[in-house]
Amino acid sequence: MCRVAWVISPPAKGSGGFRTICSKALYLDQHGFECHFFILPGAESYKSANQVAKEIKDWFGYEPKTVNIVASIPDCFDVVIATAWNTAEYVAMQPTLTKLYFIQDFEPWFYPMGENYLRAEQSYRLGLMPITIGRWLSMKVSKYYSDPVPYCDFGVDTNLYAYSDCRRDPKSVCAIFQPNKDRRLSNMLLEAIHLACHFNKSLSFKLFGCESRLNIDESRVGQLGVLTISECAELYTSCSVGISLSASNPSRLPFEMLASGLSVVEILGQNTEYDFNYGGMYFAQPSAEGIASALLHALENPTAASIPICSDEIENQMFLDAMLKYLNGDLLITKAPIKNANNVVPINKELYRLSCENKILKYQIEAEAQHPIYSNHVRLVMNSPDFYEETGDYRAACWLKPDQSDLQWHSFSVIDNCLTADIDIPEIDCESLLRIHLYAFSSMSDKPIFIGEITQLLCMQPCTETKLHIRKISFGNYKFQIEFNNSRSYSDDPGTFSAISSLKRFFKH
Repeated sequence: MCRVAWVISPPAKGSGGFRTICSKALYLDQHGFECHFFILPGAESYKSANQVAKEIKDWFGYEPKTVNIVASIPDCFDVVIATAWNTAEYVAMQPTLTKLYFIQDFEPWFYPMGENYLRAEQSYRLGLMPITIGRWLSMKVSKYYSDPVPYCDFGVDTNLYAYSDCRRDPKSVCAIFQPNKDRRLSNMLLEAIHLACHFNKSLSFKLFGCESRLNIDESRVGQLGVLTISECAELYTSCSVGISLSASNPSRLPFEMLASGLSVVEILGQNTEYDFNYGGMYFAQPSAEGIASALLHALENPTAASIPICSDEIENQMFLDAMLKYLNGDLLITKAPIKNANNVVPINKELYRLSCENKILKYQIEAEAQHPIYSNHVRLVMNSPDFYEETGDYRAACWLKPDQSDLQWHSFSVIDNCLTADIDIPEIDCESLLRIHLYAFSSMSDKPIFIGEITQLLCMQPCTETKLHIRKISFGNYKFQIEFNNSRSYSDDPGTFSAISSLKRFFKH
C-alpha cells in the first residue's frame, strides 16, 4: 500500500482550501492509498494532534489514518505533499523521494512585497513536483518550472449542488463575505451592496463565511456566519444571484452556485479568464459601482437552469492521475533556470547544510512544544556563561490567555546553587498554550533585554504517566532547563548549572 503524508497547518472552521485537501485525501484512500496528516511544527495555531484530528472530523467529515506532529517525517512514506508555502520548505527537507506541492492559490499575493512575499514565491523553486487547482493558477506558476504544470479543474458535488425547481426569491442575493481575507474584496462588496440597496429598495442580501458579526448599517443585509456544505446548498436554492469575489485564484463557491442554478457575479481579471467558460457568469469591473452594475444586470437576466459543471469525481481523478505520473516517473518537472543569472551567486553547499540543521533543530523544539503535557508547576533553571558584574536580575513573564489578562511576572533567585524561577500554573478547563517570555533587567537601564520565548501546550487532565518532564532550550549564550512537574517537589537536583555561571553576562554585548 502506498503511504501518503500530507503536511498541513491546523485548519480554520469552514476553510474551503482544507476541504479540498480532505476531498483529495479521501479519494486516495478509496483508491488503495493510505493518507496520514502531519501538522507543520510551529504552525500559526498551536494545537495538539488530537485536537486537530477532532476538528478535521467534526468540521470536514474526514478521518486520516493518523495525525501527528514530528520534526521529521519517517522515511516509510512513499509520497509527501506540501499544501501551502509555509509547508513547502519543511517538505523539501524530508528524505522521501517523491515530494509534491499541491498549490491552491498564488500565495505571494497574500502579502505586501517583503519577506513573506519572497518566501512564498521561493516555495516554487524548492524542487517539489507541482499540481494546481485550476487552470489559471497552472499558467501563473508555470514560469517557475521547466514544463507546464499539471492541474485539476474545479469540481462540485453534483448530487448536493443541483438545480431545483423550488421557488426562488427573485430579489434575494447571497454573497461570500470574509473580511479577514483581503483577496475577497469585502469592503468593495459592502460598498456595492449599499449602492444596490439604494438603487433598488426590494433587494435583500445574505452574507456568509465569517464567524464574527459586523455592524453593517443596512437592515436588508443578513449575516449567516460560517455554513456547512448542506446549508450552503440550501441557501443557493433560495436565492437568484450569488456573489463570489476573488482577486487571486477563484474560490470553489461560484462553481457550486452555478451548478445550483444561480447567476454569479465575479471580478473581471486575468485570474478569472481561464476557469469560467460557463454561461450564467457576469464579470464586474473592479469597483463598487462595477460590482453593483453586474449584480443588477444578473438579477434582470436570471439563469434558467443548472449549468453543467465538472464533478468533484473528475477533479479528484485529475489529481490522482498527475500524482501517479510523478510516482511512476512519467512526469518530471524541475525548476526553471534563473533569468539573467550571470552574476547570481550559487548557494554554498556547506551553508545550506548548516541552514538545514538549524531548521531541523527549530522544528524539533516546536514539535516538542506542541505535544501536550499535564503540569501545574514549572521550574526554570538558567545558566549564562559569561561573568555578569553589574547589578541586575532576570524575570519571566508568563500567561495562558490569548489576551494576556492573566500575565504574571516571576523573578529568578538562587535555589540549589542555580538561578531559578518557580511558576505555579492555574487549573485549566481546556487544552491551553503556556507562554513564557524571558527578560534581563539591569539597574543601568530602564529597558529590559528580551532573551527569548518558551511555549508549551498543556492538557487539563493527567496522562497515564505524570513524571517530571524536562526540556532544554538555548537562546544564544543563555541556556535554560525547563522542568514541568505536578508539584514544587523535585526529586532531581537541577544544579548541573553552577551558581557562579548563573551570575554571568550582559554588558559584554
